[in-house]
This record gives sequence, structure tokens and C-alpha cells, in this order.
Amino acid sequence: MLGIGAAVRWLDQRRADIILLAAVTAVGAGVRASFVLATDFPLNDGGMFYSIVSDISANSWRMPEELSYNDAGIPSAYPPLAFYLTRVFEVLTGAEILTLQRVIPLVFSTAAIPPFYVLARAFATRYTAFIASWIFALVPRSFDWELGGGGLTRAPGLFFALVAVACLALVAFREARLTAVIVAGTTASLAVLAHPQMGLFAIYSGAVFLAFARERMVVARRMGLAAMIAVAGVAPWLVLALSHVGVAPYLAAAQTGTHGPAAVQVLGPSFFSEPLFPIVAALGAIGFAWCIGTRAWLVPVWAVAIMVLDPRKAETLGAAPVSLLGAFALMHVLLPVLGGYSEGTPSMPATAGGLEVRQRLGLYCILGFVLLGAILAPLLSTSPLHSLSPEVRDTLGRIDHEVAPDATFVVITGEEHWALDALSEWFPALTNRPSLGTVQGAEWLPGREFARQIDAYEGLQDCADEEIDCLADWAAAHGHKFDHVFIPRAVYTAYGREEMEECCALLLSALERASDYRLVFDSPGGKVYRRVTTGPR
Repeated sequence: MLGIGAAVRWLDQRRADIILLAAVTAVGAGVRASFVLATDFPLNDGGMFYSIVSDISANSWRMPEELSYNDAGIPSAYPPLAFYLTRVFEVLTGAEILTLQRVIPLVFSTAAIPPFYVLARAFATRYTAFIASWIFALVPRSFDWELGGGGLTRAPGLFFALVAVACLALVAFREARLTAVIVAGTTASLAVLAHPQMGLFAIYSGAVFLAFARERMVVARRMGLAAMIAVAGVAPWLVLALSHVGVAPYLAAAQTGTHGPAAVQVLGPSFFSEPLFPIVAALGAIGFAWCIGTRAWLVPVWAVAIMVLDPRKAETLGAAPVSLLGAFALMHVLLPVLGGYSEGTPSMPATAGGLEVRQRLGLYCILGFVLLGAILAPLLSTSPLHSLSPEVRDTLGRIDHEVAPDATFVVITGEEHWALDALSEWFPALTNRPSLGTVQGAEWLPGREFARQIDAYEGLQDCADEEIDCLADWAAAHGHKFDHVFIPRAVYTAYGREEMEECCALLLSALERASDYRLVFDSPGGKVYRRVTTGPR
């Protein structure tokens, strides 16, 4: 009875927090679900992860030492948590892997909102935390890549990392109990086992919090215990992985990021993939300036640390501190400027009715604009919120059934950025034929193979607007031999509509005239050509 009474009192004390959190989570879930449910196929990437789960299924629940994906000799170095989780749900529910690649990222991306709210409450008042959570839940960069098929690892990793970071913030600034230490260590290890970069996020975030903690020695001991728990959780997999593949794949993967001016990039106008005016970046910049001016260094230092230490994921992870900075800008700069709200007030009024009319309008307009930006996120040309069209998928299935098993392809889409080229990633997984220009997986290969493969991909896509000699020159320059060419049409479905677009008119015209290329078939999803001679032209 005492336990029930304590629980009731706890819930009563936090009723407002629970209501605000439920509201922002519901809105965030609705926006995310609208993109995932608009198509019956995983958004953007995930072909390699589809192959890994298939390999586990075919290998009696064991990770193979070398992935079957793209016949590229990729070592099985990726942490296994998300793949085994998918395999377990495949067995328990009977759902297909492709279905789970839509559902699991959606669930974990939505689940990341509550731990961010808890994290924000460690830094700010209830309503500031609500505004920060609203921004975080809806700024496109916090969810767009997590919702894709590749979000199978990214979304769980972000969720576990945010739980760990929230607990570390409570340990550093709210004198949390031992439970928070244990949860921090456990979820940090799960973050590493889902996505190594998310585990790194938890580590350096804890270090930043420790640097600003008041009772530094006490906090250091507690974080040290959390670190020991995390290491104990990761060690069995790490020892097994190193014994099988060695350290080379991890050294190669660690060198695949790009560096740049930290504060400029984190607060840049296009950093968070906002399709309209970059309102979140603007609010973040104002909040950044306000924090510097008031000597509130913690959140700005955290934002810069993310860009400097982990530039490859800075767009996603930087959304956490910048959302807080945006809330600070609203609470401490913009609302006071609108009048009637004193900066010295400890928190917002209990309801929006406590604000003046112009303050309410300003607040609602800004939060509404953030929501509108989330809804329109697929309109941005660099958005990953699209999936392969049914026509292209049918054509890939036809290639699997009708083209010789030993065929080697070049896939030409004209897409400039390899990470947005969903077709190039899914092609090897759905056709069981290698694609020489595909980049995914090369980050685990030694000798700067990742950079070389990006160069090869970009050179191949340049051939989209060239004559046929471009293909032979490309193959010679990169030491490749190919015998088939696939050029798609109607590549993507985005936001419930078909993007009917045929690539490579000049190259297609040259292929039709060439004597050493034969049209294998022409389907609604694209054209396949066979190269009659594979030697130099």
C-alpha cells in the first residue's frame, strides 16, 4: 500500500510533465508515421542491413565472418544488436524483414522523444523543456535518417544514447540515485551495440557534463561506475569481433567522417534539413549568443563538442543541444522582447493564457512553423524521406530471376550524393548481383577504400550526361569489369506521390546506337543493357 501511495504522489507531482510529454510525443509520432506509412517499402537506405539479417537467418543465427552483400568482401564488423532484434521479431511475429525495417525505426525514433524531455528537464524549467522537446521532436534532422531502412541501427542507437545521456545529466546536475547510474551504463552499452557512434555520443556528452558539474569528484565516481557497467556490457561482443575480424575494420570506419568549423556548421542555415526558413538554426544561433553573453557555457560547449568529435553524425546529434538553445532563445530573448514576460520569472505561466496576446501569437507561430517544416520535410531535395518505387522494385526482382547469376552491374541514377542513392544500395540486396558503384559497406574496408569507392561512385554518376565512352573510361580508371548496365526510371515514391523521372537521356541514346550493347529488357522501372564485349572498346 505504501508503494502504491508513493507512486500516486509521484505521478501527481509530475502530472504537468506527463501531459506535456504525452502531447509532444503524440505530435512527433504522428509526423513520423505519416512518412513511414506513405509507402510499403523502407525509406531511403537499408539494403546492406536487409542482407545482414538475411545472412543471420541463413546462417542458423550466427553472424557470418564476411557479409554476402554486394560480393564486396565486407567483414562482419558491425555491432549485432539491431540485427538480432530484427531477427527475433521476424520469428515471433512472422513479419517480413522489410516490414520490420519500417516499423522498428519508427518505434525507436518516436521513443527517443521522452528521454530528450527528461534530459531537457535536467537543464531547464518545465515549459522550457517542453519547447525544446517540441523543437527536437519536429526538426527534420532529428528523425529523417533515423526513419529509413538504415534506421534499423540508427534509431535504436539514438534512443539508447539519449537515455544514457539523460541519466548522466541527472547524475551531474540533479544528484540522481544509483538507479540512474546503472541505467546510464546499461543503455550506453546498448547504444554501442546498436550503433557505435551513438555510444561515442554518450561518452563525450558525459565528459562535458562532468566538466561543468559542481561536485566533480562525486559525479566522477558515479560516472566511472556507469562506464564500468557499459564496458562490461560491450566487452563480450568486442572481444569476439576483434578475434574474428581484427582491428583494421574499426580503424577504417573511424576515418570516414568530415571536419569543419564546429559552431558555424551546427548553427548553419541548412544543417538541420529545414525545407522552409531555417527557424531552428536561427533560434539556435540566438540561444547560442544568449548563453555566451550570460556565461552559460554548458550547452554551447556541448554543441561544439558534437561537431568537433563526431562530424559524421553532427547533424542528428547536434539537434539535441540546439533544440535546448532554441528554447532558451524563446524564453529569454524573444518573449521578453514581445513584452509582458519578465526574464526574471522562473518559468512560463501555467497556461499560455498567462501571456499577452502578442506573446501567444508569437509563440504559436514559431512552434507552428517548426511543425510545418517537419510536415514538408520531404520537399527538400536532400531529404531521405523517399523510397524505391514499386516499378523499380519489380524490375530488380526481374533482374534477379532473368539475368545470369554471375552478371556484374553498373547502376546509373544521376544522383550526386551516394547516401541519397537508395537504388544503388538496394540493388545488390534485391537482385543478388554486385553493383560496382555502390558505396555502402566500404567504410569497413582498409586502405582508404571508402574514399576510393566514393570517387568511383561520383565518377560513374557523371556518365549519366555523357556518351558511352564514359563507361569504358570509368571502368579502366577504377580497375573494374562490368557486363550489364541498369538505368532506372520512376525511381522514388515520396510523400505518397510518384516521382516519375527517367535518368540519363544522352547515355541511353548512346546505348541504343552502340553495337556492343544489347537491350535485355525495357520495363516501367528501367532499362537493362548487356555489354557484348567486356574488354576495352
